[in-house]
Amino acid sequence: MMSDPISGGRVPNGAVTVAESATQGRFGSMSALYERYAGDAARLAYFLVGDRALAEELMQEGFIRLFARLEHLREVDATWPYLCRILTNLSRKHHRRQRVERAFLRRQAGPEPSGGDDSSTFVARDVLWRALQALPERQRVALVLRYYADLSQDQTARFMRCSPSAVNSLVARGLAAMRQQIGPEDV
Repeated sequence: MMSDPISGGRVPNGAVTVAESATQGRFGSMSALYERYAGDAARLAYFLVGDRALAEELMQEGFIRLFARLEHLREVDATWPYLCRILTNLSRKHHRRQRVERAFLRRQAGPEPSGGDDSSTFVARDVLWRALQALPERQRVALVLRYYADLSQDQTARFMRCSPSAVNSLVARGLAAMRQQIGPEDV
């Protein structure tokens, strides 16, 4: 066993931590990691929260958390899945906080006025976007991880801490709800 100079922990002889590999050139550098994953991370965050400015904030926070824990990653290939996990958790935290805030505001303001959107005036992408945002959080996360982040069913299950069959069910129910909302030909 040798000592890990960054974390002060012990690692097996010959093992190279991700933090060491970043400084030794396996990744190049932290800036290279950022350049490699920033675009995909921003898009993933945007699909999860639906707001460009908030997505950028979540992406920045995600990279801060990734770099803080980089020394604990043993496999280079684990960087993108780990960043996906961080962004998913940050989006859940945001949605939870938003849900609490909305409930408080509803209690303070009384009943909301009902207003209808005419979805026929929006382009198909906006209709899909609204349908995705209307899904329950777990269904939305499952769809985004499976179809946008292009993770396998098993990877998605690990990130969501559920079984692969649960992911399959969440994806199927999410797609069914979107089809019901906008029609089967558009999903």
